[in-house]
Amino acid sequence: MGKMLNINEVAERTLVAVSTLRKYTMLNRIPYKKFGSKVVFDSEEIELWIKANSFGLESITQSGASGTVTAASSAPAPGELFPVAGKRGK
Repeated sequence: MGKMLNINEVAERTLVAVSTLRKYTMLNRIPYKKFGSKVVFDSEEIELWIKANSFGLESITQSGASGTVTAASSAPAPGELFPVAGKRGK
């Protein structure tokens, strides 16, 4: 068991708003412990939760039949989704 953190410390560590963390505790989407009316978070469990809910290059990169495809290489070209101002198709 790691150091116990309050909700403000978890908000700083995760960059998640306190109001969102409160909602996550109500929905059991984040590990927490309750002592009476006080909600605390185990720092080790929070670190594991951050890793499990983070999107890094490993989760973006997908192995395809023709090799490795990344999100960046499959992104549409500028103006492909939305026409560039002043250019109209005929």
